[in-house]
Amino acid sequence: MSTASQYTAGWIGTTIHNFLSDLEPATAIAYALITCLDSSVDLAPVVERNAALRELRKRGELHLLGKGFFLKTRGLLKLNRESRLFFGFDELWLCSRAPVAPKPDDLFITGPDRISDQALDRLSLWMPHNHCSLALGDGTGMNFCAKLTGIAKYVVEALTESATR
Repeated sequence: MSTASQYTAGWIGTTIHNFLSDLEPATAIAYALITCLDSSVDLAPVVERNAALRELRKRGELHLLGKGFFLKTRGLLKLNRESRLFFGFDELWLCSRAPVAPKPDDLFITGPDRISDQALDRLSLWMPHNHCSLALGDGTGMNFCAKLTGIAKYVVEALTESATR
């Protein structure tokens, strides 16, 4: 478990797809930025090849940002229920507002490696700029970086530490 500022990084034994299956959208996670799908980090061609993503972009509901794209979390959850989008080695950032700055090209949170202290330091600078409160990167289990304070921080740290033993 690593911590920097208000952000906590850890690992749990699940996937983004499974995590999203139980998620209900909230104001704190109104937007979803996707920066990696199935190990692909240049997502504009993925959007063009995927009919559902292409249609969302055509309707103005999906927006390219750097090499990734973002849309409202509610739309992502609907899409993921209708047509599975996440298969592993994916990155998802959940934000309260539409993100404004692309993810740095050399920053990855997918597995099998855990989020390093150096990466957490960089995340704690980039994530607040984009109003991101939760980042997920899967591969072998799921890395996360979450904005946590108070008792929530300690509970998540304890749960994560017990899950990795």
